[in-house]
Amino acid sequence: MSESSMFRQAALDALSSPEQLDRTLVVTKPLGWLALTGVGIAIAAALVWSVMGSIPTTVQSRGLLIREGGLHSIASLGPGAVRQFRCEIGSHVKAGDTIAIIEAPELALRQENSWLAVREADSVYRMMIGALATYQSLQKATATSQEKENRARLAAAEQRVDHARRKAESTKGLQERGLVTSATYFEELNTLLTAEQDLIAARTSTLQLESTTSDDALQKRQQLLQQEQQLRAALRTARETDLQYSLVTTVISPYDGRVVQLSSNVGQLVTNGSPLMVLEVDKAHDTPVDVVLFVPPLEGKKIEIGMDAHIVPSTVTAEESGSLIGDVLYVSEYPLDQRGMASLIENEGLLSYFGVQQEPPVEVRVRLRPNKAAPSGYTWTSGKGPDIRVTAGMVCTGSIIVKDQAPITLALPWLRRKLGLSNG
Repeated sequence: MSESSMFRQAALDALSSPEQLDRTLVVTKPLGWLALTGVGIAIAAALVWSVMGSIPTTVQSRGLLIREGGLHSIASLGPGAVRQFRCEIGSHVKAGDTIAIIEAPELALRQENSWLAVREADSVYRMMIGALATYQSLQKATATSQEKENRARLAAAEQRVDHARRKAESTKGLQERGLVTSATYFEELNTLLTAEQDLIAARTSTLQLESTTSDDALQKRQQLLQQEQQLRAALRTARETDLQYSLVTTVISPYDGRVVQLSSNVGQLVTNGSPLMVLEVDKAHDTPVDVVLFVPPLEGKKIEIGMDAHIVPSTVTAEESGSLIGDVLYVSEYPLDQRGMASLIENEGLLSYFGVQQEPPVEVRVRLRPNKAAPSGYTWTSGKGPDIRVTAGMVCTGSIIVKDQAPITLALPWLRRKLGLSNG
């Protein structure tokens, strides 16, 4: 047997020798035990969390931050086009400030025509005053001349009547004494009757002249009065048109406040009632900011007063800043109609954003939790939250926690199905 063969046999004999039994057999290294312990702890923690922990079930929706009585929409009072805004978002305005200019060409034309009607009516009125004065002057001269003629005619008629009466009485005495015939007496009576008729005609003519003069003057004055009334009506219409033109073209702020939204653009055509901007009234800062969420009706049935809500304004991201914390304050019993939506959303463009045109939503009011130590004045999930100003008019997203349940309760239905224990 060679030397190399003997070496190998010696090694085999050493390995099989019972002298090796006193050495420890290493099955698992310490690092492996450490990993196994970590896995066990993780499994135990998962089991505890599955029983003791909770997973929230939420309802997601969009909404708007508001102040009760704090937001006021400024609308156009007539048709036209926006020519200029004299403020911008964030600007502070005072009551009485001009905040927008509207071009209203139709109203401007109506205004011009109304004052043209005033000038025409005034011209006719002044012309009638001059004509009446001339008429009265001529009438006075004519009446004086006719009055003289009538007085002379009346005096002559009275003299003839007096003369005829005396002669008739004298003839009657002669006729009674038989000095004249009855025919002569009747002839004198006819003369007296004729004279009396002439006297009556003279008096009637005088009265007719006075009546005609009075009627003509009255008619002229009535015509002048009618024209004066037309002038006053035209002037009143012109002044009303001026006022309407001023109200439509010069938009005045009725409040002290801050502009939170411009609802129209320069050059945009507007009609009566079209929103131009939204103001947050100064005195409204004392009232808390609420959130109005617009929730689909089926989801709204799950929400109850007092539930927690997380609100994320559009100016922040939840991943970086967290979310505002609030409590459900009110849930409407029925979906909102168009009038209810208009009272909450004064910008028609937001209706489609909130999706309320497809399905009337349920109104959910959330009251934000105050926190004086936070820059925003409200409580955030991230502690003090970002350094922003939470103001009415911001759009937001919201999630309302409608249920908290242990994770194992979510797994049990799955396990039942897998094990064939479900009733279905």
